[in-house]
Amino acid sequence: MQQQRILAGPGPADGPGDVATVLERLARARLITLDHDTVDLAHEALITAWPRLRGWIDTDRERLRAHRRLTEAAQAWDALDRDPGALYRGARLDTAEEAFAAPGRGCELTVLEEEFLAASTAARADERRAAVRITRRLRSLVAGLSALLLVSCAAVAISLQQRATARNERTTAISRQIAAEADRLRAADLPTQYQNEALAAQLDITAYRMRPSPQTYTNLISEATAPLFTEARERNKDANSSGYTPGNGRVAYDSARRVLVLTGNNLIRLWDTSHFTHPKPVGRALAGWKAALSPDGQVLAVANYDLTVGLWSTSDLSHPRKLGTLPPPGDAPGQFMAFSHDGSMLLVGGERTSSLWNVHNISHPELVRSMPCDLAAFSPRRPLLATRDTDNGTVQLWDISRRNRPTALSVLSGRVVDGDLLVFSPDGQTLATGGADHE
Repeated sequence: MQQQRILAGPGPADGPGDVATVLERLARARLITLDHDTVDLAHEALITAWPRLRGWIDTDRERLRAHRRLTEAAQAWDALDRDPGALYRGARLDTAEEAFAAPGRGCELTVLEEEFLAASTAARADERRAAVRITRRLRSLVAGLSALLLVSCAAVAISLQQRATARNERTTAISRQIAAEADRLRAADLPTQYQNEALAAQLDITAYRMRPSPQTYTNLISEATAPLFTEARERNKDANSSGYTPGNGRVAYDSARRVLVLTGNNLIRLWDTSHFTHPKPVGRALAGWKAALSPDGQVLAVANYDLTVGLWSTSDLSHPRKLGTLPPPGDAPGQFMAFSHDGSMLLVGGERTSSLWNVHNISHPELVRSMPCDLAAFSPRRPLLATRDTDNGTVQLWDISRRNRPTALSVLSGRVVDGDLLVFSPDGQTLATGGADHE
């Protein structure tokens, strides 16, 4: 303990002379030792026998401990050539400042300890200033990055908007081109063989889905009630199809295989309509000017110009095979031809007389009878035949359930002397006739 601290004393009742006297007596009693300006306890009994001293020690216990730690730290710092890393920091520096920074307590520290505590305080101030600078730099960096991010986001937004605008403009342009092509395909001044209403309708749907507009919507509404058609044209003509122009003759259709039979310009051609907007010819063209297809699509009847009727197997569409030939009914055959609902009977009509054939065995067709009619129709649902009498124009119904013995049924009232319409409804319950009724 420093001697001057003891000489000063903690209370006003004791003067320096009294304290010195006490110290000398304690030293002669060998209770303490005096060494220059310090006093050391030589016996523990002094602490218990001197209540005031014990009170001083109890009061300053923590400060004394802090002082001892400070002394050790200052000596270690000096031994390390005053390395900044050995200085006080944090809680230890706060404790030392609290214990020794108060007025009157700095005199308890040695010069080394004061320098150590001052260096620690200065280092803390430097660190705080450095932290402030780093914080400012970080804030500036964050502000710069935020500004850069905002600029980047704005640039991306503008770029996306421009791209969306470009896409919309491109979509609009393509939609208009498609709509223009659709208008061209159904133009009234375009030749019929080049018109394609079906493809035009598909193009209108595509254009409307890409970019709805009043014009494309109007086109769709118009096409909803208009018949759609595709002109069947041959791109490459061969020797068998020279001069062939479809569309100006009668037609027949096999719905099961989607095969269309077209007649025109003395030739008959089979067409594959699986994709009805792009029909394509199948097999070779056959010579003839009228044709009829059996309900199952397996037999094709062809009216030849030598007054005969050829029967062809169409089981292989690419290679039709001739099955046989029917003789002419007597006058201008092939005015009309029709198969019964089950394909077992074939009626070949002339100008005034028609021949009814039993073709159940297609390899050996049998003539059932000749009938005085120039127009006839089979019911699509039952064994019923309707014929128009050549002489009086009346319509006769026939029961053909027995193939070789058709039975005459009722005669419809009225006469049909003009026109060529005689057709059953799809359910076979109604018969329509067309012409002038004179009764």
